[in-house]
Parts: sequence; C-alpha cells; structure tokens
Amino acid sequence: MGFDFITFAREVYSDSPKTYPVPISLRARANAGLDLTLDRQHVATAMEERFLRPALYGGETHNEQAGESFEALVVLEAPSVPFTRREWKNYEVPCASPEEAVSRRRKIFFKWAFGEQRQAELFGGLLGGKPATEVEFFQRLYITDIWKDPALTNERSHLRYWQSKLEEEIRGTPTRDVVFLGESAHRYGEPSLARGSKLSAATELEMPRSSRWRT
Repeated sequence: MGFDFITFAREVYSDSPKTYPVPISLRARANAGLDLTLDRQHVATAMEERFLRPALYGGETHNEQAGESFEALVVLEAPSVPFTRREWKNYEVPCASPEEAVSRRRKIFFKWAFGEQRQAELFGGLLGGKPATEVEFFQRLYITDIWKDPALTNERSHLRYWQSKLEEEIRGTPTRDVVFLGESAHRYGEPSLARGSKLSAATELEMPRSSRWRT
C-alpha cells in the first residue's frame, strides 16, 4: 500500500496528545512536560484553535498503479500563518477531526495562494494558471510545511521528528518534481530526497533560495 495522507495526518496529530488540547501560546510549555492549569478562556481558545496546528495540507490521492502523480510536491515554511489564523476564526464550529481540518486548511491555503500577486505568480507559474477549485489545485500539487508546528521545533529531537515526517511525504508521494521554497525548507528538506534525484532547474520564483528537483 502506498503513502496515505489522511492516515499520515492522524498519526501526526496523535504523536503529541498533551500538546494539542491546549492553546497554541502554551503548547511549547505543554510539550516541555509542564502541567498547565487551564482556565475557562484557555479551554475556549483551545477549542477554537483545535487542529489549527500542525499545518497539514497534502494532496488528493493518486493511483500510482495507473501512473498518476502530482506535478510537484512543494515544501514551504509557515507560508500563510496570519492569513490562516484570521480565516480559521471565520468558521463558527471548531474542527472535529483531522479530515475536517485538512479540508478547511486546503480551502484557506488555496485562497491565500492566489490572493496576492507574489504567491499567485508562483503557483500560477507552476500550474500554468489558476485552477478552478481547491480540489483541482490539490490534485495537481502536494503542499507541505517543513516544520508544521513551531511549538515542536525547540529541540534537536523535534527537528529530526519533522524531518522524518517530511521524508515520509517526499519518498511516499508520487510526484514529478519537488520544489523547496525558502532557505529553511531547502536546508532541512533536501536530505529527504532519494539518491539519484537531480536538480532540474533553480529559480527564485519570487522567493529566497528556491530550487526544483526532478524525482
């Protein structure tokens, strides 16, 4: 069986059971093993922010046996945090599952990706224009965040954890290219590439230190 993104998402959420039920502002402390006393406002905030982090986007499932693949797997670093937080708060009902969170995050990301000229030129350039819907967008591109949750990057073990998750995505996802956007994505993501991958083009793509690898 090939890489299954929804199974992957469920596993990531379950890896830190003490961290994610608390507000994002307190997650680093919870992850450090501190026992937190949450007041009523903390609980309300935690419910509102439920599944806001980690940042999981992925892509629509492809049939590898039929030769289907993504046009590119794009690795970013915290690409739309303020925008996502604002949009997330527009939903009246908190997310109840990883699947619902992924669906919401994809809608928000698609809106962000074509909301301003800089990123619209980037993604429009990758795809030859704007897809009609976010479903089509995520059928053609697989999107991932290098760290996914800043609350879990304050120790070397956390960095290795997220690198291992990125490696799962890159090596398990059928894709023609892997695109790293930004210095951190390039530095920590490149080691996840399988041996034999070649740099087919290097462009700025309106982002610092961007590169494109042919798998």
